[in-house]
Amino acid sequence: MKRIPTFVAGMLTAAVIGGLGVGALAASGAVTFNASNLMFNGTQISAKGEGYTLDNGCQAPASITYTDEKGGGTTYLPVRRISELLDVETGWDGATGSVTVGKTADTTAVPAGNSELNVSDYQTPAFVGDIYTSYVNPQASFDGEKIVVNEYDAKYDAGMITSKSGKYSNMGTNYLLSDMIFTEFPQFKDELISEIKNGYISCISYNGSVYIDAVNAIQFFRSKDIEIYGSGGYFYEVPNN
Repeated sequence: MKRIPTFVAGMLTAAVIGGLGVGALAASGAVTFNASNLMFNGTQISAKGEGYTLDNGCQAPASITYTDEKGGGTTYLPVRRISELLDVETGWDGATGSVTVGKTADTTAVPAGNSELNVSDYQTPAFVGDIYTSYVNPQASFDGEKIVVNEYDAKYDAGMITSKSGKYSNMGTNYLLSDMIFTEFPQFKDELISEIKNGYISCISYNGSVYIDAVNAIQFFRSKDIEIYGSGGYFYEVPNN
């Protein structure tokens, strides 16, 4: 689950309280909608008097200001709005009446034999999305002339192919993840070309196809801040049978 900074957690708590309904708060004070200009990281996200448009086109308050009987004021933001601004998942469990904030896990395991990533176009990324983990066992095929991973935000860790045996590197100017994998296969070392150039890591595999005997399960990470491109190839999992 993503770690949420303390001040953000406070905002989320306030938002949940605000979601309990105006009637629950109005008994001892006054409630005003959209009474404040809202700023987020230096950017105005809504102006005083403006509501918030939901996905279904309906209008909802962008903020709720509660004024207590002593004149003190507190502004609450909707959970949904915070989730969009901070990229934190939220949900509603009607059966238990619960609001959920954040993910239940950072990665998603995909059964062997179920995953295939086509990489055939350098102009259009084959994948741009949230963090994803694929467990490959007992064998994976990394097929194609070239797999290119474009890293455009270095503050996020993202591995291309790593091993659970403890050999792990973050993608960056000082690390070539493909070297880590292919050094386990010295028969391919001479034919392998790996380089970082203009923010790209290029891996040219032996004869266009390298088969990895996954004695240790191989993990394939893809981050929302990583775009994966390729040319004439694919990555897939071989069923464990």
